Amino acid sequence: MNFLRPLTGLFFEHIRRFAVSNGTQTRTGVFHLTFPFSRAKVATSLPFVTRLPPEDSNVRHQALPDLGRCRKLTIRLAQTVRASGVKYDVFLSIARGGMFPALLLAQAVDHGVTLTAHFKRYETGQTDSEALPRILSFPNQSDLANRRVLLIDEVWDRGDSLIQADQRLQTLEVQLVDIAVLHFKPGRNRYPLRRPKYLVEETEDWIVSPGAVR
Repeated sequence: MNFLRPLTGLFFEHIRRFAVSNGTQTRTGVFHLTFPFSRAKVATSLPFVTRLPPEDSNVRHQALPDLGRCRKLTIRLAQTVRASGVKYDVFLSIARGGMFPALLLAQAVDHGVTLTAHFKRYETGQTDSEALPRILSFPNQSDLANRRVLLIDEVWDRGDSLIQADQRLQTLEVQLVDIAVLHFKPGRNRYPLRRPKYLVEETEDWIVSPGAVR
């Protein structure tokens, strides 16, 4: 499983680059990441952003500052996906928070095709916004047509990014779209008739995860 080392290195470099470019509050921790179904182990110094709720908010925030916690949640998510019996052709992660769960999920279910969609909602320094996210990049139709796609993110908050990704996929003639998240916030969901097919925890806490660099 040595191929996982450069892949993981690219993932961490992606997070570092966006943490620096956004100029938001960061701190650095050293994480020893062991993949659940291999012997690959990577030590890395990773800056992660603690983007907290607005100052006038009374919302509790649930910090996930270590990758071990995120890993455990993703393993539980993988068990649910496997139990469904659905074989997905493509795992599509929502950058940047969905990238780490997608990486582990693909490893857990022995899945090889993982793509990424990029959205932008928050400007530098913002903690909340009513604006819909903008699609910055999205896979091509040739990569998705007639495929069964699993959309992956770390949290369904309002649901805007995931719903926009779902709508874009429908225009690309995919065969199936399902959504998987670690956390689902029913109280903030803007789409009462929609919810993720796979989820690990329901919460109303403000999630601060190591992959949620914005």
